[in-house]
Order: sequence, then structure tokens, then C-alpha cells
Amino acid sequence: MKSTIANLIDEEILNSHFLLESDADFMQRICNHIFQEMSYLRKLAPSAHSQEIFEEIEDQVLEVFKIKTYGYSNLQHYRKVHGAKIARIG
Repeated sequence: MKSTIANLIDEEILNSHFLLESDADFMQRICNHIFQEMSYLRKLAPSAHSQEIFEEIEDQVLEVFKIKTYGYSNLQHYRKVHGAKIARIG
């Protein structure tokens, strides 16, 4: 699952539609996206476990996010350094 998270973060980290979001907002958006894509798990696992599943997704997103942004003070710093790439995407 971490490779899926890493790919999604790579796709979304320089998304010009969300340049002003905080680290927490970015990670929440990624978590929500993954949770929605894994909606089939809701059918396999009782809904009582949805919170546990979401928390596991949050933990993994945080871990991958830290790896991807290592060496940068926050998401805004990462985006500022990689600004040329943002201009080409948006």
C-alpha cells in the first residue's frame, strides 16, 4: 500500500490547485482519497472498523510524506523549492 500512497503523493504534491494547503490538510486529502478508493474494504470489514482502517492509512501517509519531504521544513518549503515544476504542471 505504501507504493500506492507514494505514487499518489508524487502526483498531488505539486498540484497547483492546492498550493496554499497546510501539511495537515494535504495529508488529510491524501488519506480521504485512499480511503475512498479502498471503499471495497468497507464491504469486507464491519463498519465498526472503519476508524481503525482510516487511522492505519493516516499512519502510512504520514510515514511516506515524511520520507518524500525529508530535508524540507514543511510542504510549503518543498513546493517553493520545486516551484518550476509546479508552473509546468498547472
